[in-house]
Amino acid sequence: MKRPDMFDYFGGALIAMTVAMWIAHFVLPPLPPEPPQPTLPGAIGKGPV
Repeated sequence: MKRPDMFDYFGGALIAMTVAMWIAHFVLPPLPPEPPQPTLPGAIGKGPV
């Protein structure tokens, strides 16, 4: 068996990072929703009256 070269290490690191992000994507909870942004009184849309 030949000794691994630089590209084998880069490929292994890329696969490890991809798997780590995939696991973190399913393990970590989602971020809470952002609060609604206040609108200006004269703006069109739903704003304070």
